This record gives sequence, C-alpha cells and structure tokens, in this order.
Amino acid sequence: MGDSSLGWRHWTPLLAGPLLCLLVQLFMPESLIDPAPRLVLGLTAWMAVW
Repeated sequence: MGDSSLGWRHWTPLLAGPLLCLLVQLFMPESLIDPAPRLVLGLTAWMAVW
C-alpha cells in the first residue's frame, strides 16, 4: 500500500539519530572531551544514522 506501509523501518532511524546525539551529550564525561567537540561528535553520529 505505498508509502503508508513503511512502518518501523522508516521511523527507527528517524528516532535513533536524535536519540544517539542526546546520549552522546548526556553520557560522555566532560573530563574526557570538551562540550563543543562533544556536540560535533553527537551530530556526526546523528548524520551517520540518518
């Protein structure tokens, strides 16, 4: 039935990308990496999933 039958295969990456970015921001210790590069790492992970 066309585009309406995409189901979880369509929504999983769309939700996993932002979630992965958020997880990188929350659980990567600041002592390990500064905030700006940590944001770039999170966004890179987001783009890789998408």
